[in-house]
Amino acid sequence: MLGAPSVRVLLDVLVFRRAPAGWRDDDLAFVRDWGFPLGGRGAGAPVTIWQGGQDRMVPYAHGAWLAGHLPGARAHLLPGEGHLTLAVTAFGQILADLLDLADLPPAGCGSQTTRSVDKSTSI
Repeated sequence: MLGAPSVRVLLDVLVFRRAPAGWRDDDLAFVRDWGFPLGGRGAGAPVTIWQGGQDRMVPYAHGAWLAGHLPGARAHLLPGEGHLTLAVTAFGQILADLLDLADLPPAGCGSQTTRSVDKSTSI
């Protein structure tokens, strides 16, 4: 399918011509120093890592490496998940994890503001 002429043209127009700098920067980030130490200033900030073992875009080893180098990071390294499937199969878990890191109540819980409506006014 990626070899089909229409797909190649679409990729060329949407990706390679319009966004080569972003693509290049992402690729270089895999092999270059990020400009700050992972254990330096800001270390210990709440971090959660979600990585799928079937990811064809970001190698599983990258998530494992980050988990081993970010002090206090919560690592969720899931061998059966892919790059995009995490957003579908684990969305609720990811959201709950982020809310917990932010010290917020789980979705659907906590205080809710109730508005009273003046029913004596007609619209």
